[in-house]
Order: sequence, then structure tokens, then C-alpha cells
Amino acid sequence: MFQIWAPKLHKHYQQNLQTIWKRHPDLDKDRPFPENSVYPSCTFNLGPAQSTKHLDPQNLPYGWCDIAALGDYDPSLGGHLILWDLNVIIQFPPGAHILLPSAILYHSCTTIQEGEMRHSFTQYCAGGLFRWVDAGCELVSELEGEKKEEFEKKSKEREEMGFSLFSRLDDLKLGQN
Repeated sequence: MFQIWAPKLHKHYQQNLQTIWKRHPDLDKDRPFPENSVYPSCTFNLGPAQSTKHLDPQNLPYGWCDIAALGDYDPSLGGHLILWDLNVIIQFPPGAHILLPSAILYHSCTTIQEGEMRHSFTQYCAGGLFRWVDAGCELVSELEGEKKEEFEKKSKEREEMGFSLFSRLDDLKLGQN
């Protein structure tokens, strides 16, 4: 889904993470799904999966996380996904997926009925991995002098570049080979 709906952003993930894996091949072999997912991290919430309004501020700000709903519940009565900043409530049945920038978009889910079970599976990427690559494969906290000034000076450029990777419908070739 990620590669189809956000091909430029997906490629950005691949390029940055490849830089990390080339320098630290031991990290590559510890990825949850190295052949099938660009995401280096995942979380299983084995329930009851409900959440209060929150952000995931450690994730890449312009990055997308993949949230999948699992379980056995009536999606017409609960388990809805709320996207607070967009004033949207989405009926989110078991098996549904959504890609969203969880670091900057407040989200939560509603409760389900007694006796039902809702789980979730989320894939995501920490923003610190991208900052490390952007800092020349160094910890930002250890940058000094000109390197530190240059990194800080380019902060707004990196943010704008990141959001420019979001797809517009015109960018997508849906249903075309």
C-alpha cells in the first residue's frame, strides 16, 4: 500500500534505510519483514486495542505509519478511527489498513462493545534514523561547530522536502501498467 500510494516517500524510506543497513548490516537482518516491508519497526497491540487522542512524536514527522485493525468486533458500533485534526471519524473494521503521518496527525480509536476484541498491528519508522543519515551518519547530539550549524540551518529545507514527497492523485498511475 505504501509503495502504491506514496511512491516518492517510499523510495525516500528505502534510500535512507539502505544507508543505515549498509553501514550496520546487523540491523538489516533484525528487521521484522525484510523482504516485504520498508518499515524497520512494528508493534502488535494484542488488546484491548483502544487509544486516547495522541501523536507519535518519535516517528518521522512527514512519514507514514501503517495501522491495521484486527480482531472480532462490530465496526458499526465501535473501533472507529478518529483523525482529530481532520474532524473525521472512520468506521475501521477488522482487516482495514490506513497510512497516516502519525507524528503530526492526532488520532485515536473508539471503544468496542463488551465481549468483543480489537487488536492492531502498526508499522512505523523513527525520525531519528533519518536525522542520523541527514547528519552524515552521526548522532545529531554529537555534531559540533560548522556541521551542527549546517544541520540546523537545513532543518526547514528537510521538512519541506519531506512533505513534497506526498503524492497527489495526478502523480499516481492507478490501474496503469
